[in-house]
Amino acid sequence: MPSLFTKLFAYRQREHRHNKEDFLTEIFAHCLREDADFRAAFFQRLGTPDQPEELEVETQLAYKELGRPDVELRWEDNLLLIECKIESGEGDTQLERYYKILNRSDRHQKHLVYLTKYYEHKPDAAQDIGFYPLRWYEVYDLIDRVMHPITQELKQYLKGEGMDQSREFNHFDLAALQTISGTISKMDEVLDETREYFHETTGLKELSKYSARSTVMRRDQSYSDVKYITSLDGYTYHLYIGFSWREDDQVYLQLCFLFPKDRSNNRDVAYQKEFGAVLRTARPVEYVGSPGLEFSRPISSFMGERNHLNLMIQQIKHWIDQVADLKAAQPEKFGDTHGI
Repeated sequence: MPSLFTKLFAYRQREHRHNKEDFLTEIFAHCLREDADFRAAFFQRLGTPDQPEELEVETQLAYKELGRPDVELRWEDNLLLIECKIESGEGDTQLERYYKILNRSDRHQKHLVYLTKYYEHKPDAAQDIGFYPLRWYEVYDLIDRVMHPITQELKQYLKGEGMDQSREFNHFDLAALQTISGTISKMDEVLDETREYFHETTGLKELSKYSARSTVMRRDQSYSDVKYITSLDGYTYHLYIGFSWREDDQVYLQLCFLFPKDRSNNRDVAYQKEFGAVLRTARPVEYVGSPGLEFSRPISSFMGERNHLNLMIQQIKHWIDQVADLKAAQPEKFGDTHGI
């Protein structure tokens, strides 16, 4: 039976956007605010020296150029920030910026929690700030039957989203390992067949090294070639070509522009709008708080056809043709003075 939160999330979905991280953040913050037993278990898990009797809980507070921590907890002389992740990894210098927020605070006890679905190695970067890497399955394990019914719903939601799984191997992991090399080989074939075409058609230099595909897979839930492009005005954005897997449990073939946050000049939003005026069939997306534009198609939609790897190669080439048209229309965005 779907949890209450799964039902509620259906009403929160928007076209081109699934705000699961924000949605889960609000649920989690509500449970910390309202459930004293859950709150006590959470702070006991962190091992913080001061257990709050009264706690201020706020979400998405903005700190100008430093960002918006997902959850902020304040009590006595303590300030604790929590960054929540599901499928995405750390945003650009995100934790570094949150350390700066904490360092600027006049509170003496400062803490930072990095709460993720997947393992990420994050060193403790500040001696005077408590850093706590935490996983969602650990939150799941904290919740017992004596806690508030709304916290019980949080536990059910985490289980439904596969975030109750511990760091131990299971049979699904072993089955995946038996087929992973063949799957990667097929993805490599599709991408390798489009690399030279990308260079010849767009005139841009080569995409990322082959070894970068596994790095992207670990960090971004995709297996892609990447191109970092710097415009004539000095703004750097990203182009991904490859495969991605989403919150809707689909795997997609994609070509995606991602525009990192530009808090000074808002070029991220401007580029999304200006590129979208040319790439009319690309859909606007948002990833880790940054806008983007994406061509995508589910892999499952190719699988009923014969030689569907060739069809996937042709699909990517078609998208590359549109990137070439975009570059011809807006060469300055690609660091190219030709035609200006």
